[in-house]
Amino acid sequence: MIRVRSRRGDVKVRANVTGQVPSGMVWMAFHFREACANWITNPAFDPVTQTAEYKACAVAIERI
Repeated sequence: MIRVRSRRGDVKVRANVTGQVPSGMVWMAFHFREACANWITNPAFDPVTQTAEYKACAVAIERI
């Protein structure tokens, strides 16, 4: 298990390390209520489209 933490919050999730995600990057599904990725994403919106900025967020990873 790991904790994924951002300025906005944190979630505890199970990690799966693969070669499909480049080093230094994190990918996380956002469909799971018990570890909702939206809890840690940036609350900013694109000024033109008003689309939430879900795809870019600085996080720290901690093994628990």
